[in-house]
Amino acid sequence: MKHRSVLVSAFTVVFLLTMAGIARADPIDGSGSASDWDDNHTLCVGCTVDVGNVVGVWQSILYADNLLAKCGSAGIDGHFGSITANATADWQTSNGLTTDGIVRTNTWHKARGFVDHRGSLYYYIGVGDVIEIPFKIVSGNYNFKSPSDTSWRGTGHPSITFTTC
Repeated sequence: MKHRSVLVSAFTVVFLLTMAGIARADPIDGSGSASDWDDNHTLCVGCTVDVGNVVGVWQSILYADNLLAKCGSAGIDGHFGSITANATADWQTSNGLTTDGIVRTNTWHKARGFVDHRGSLYYYIGVGDVIEIPFKIVSGNYNFKSPSDTSWRGTGHPSITFTTC
């Protein structure tokens, strides 16, 4: 009987850890794959994608981690310039990544590790759990709320449809 109790306890622990891992790995980009952010666009000064809502998503993450302002030329504006590149390099350094100021697969992947899934929403949790950037999937498409906007916006490029301040 004692042996069975130990097996049940071990199974319960494995099950709960597995479920916690699945909750963290849920896709948030609408692609339906568990890789979610890992396959997102490369962002940098002069990259093919250096303007748009997807840049606003990354800037919102930098804001949540106190590396970028909310408003103004050093804020969330959807343009990947030198200020965003420098903030990205700081983010990479503080998260143990190669510091180049370019948002590639490894940077998106590391950011995904700070995403929490609650109900139908996902949240990037900023430093100190103070600022959260909400995400959701609408009709198979990934959407976010910029800290300066109250509406859900898609994450396309090169359009900037979120409100800036």
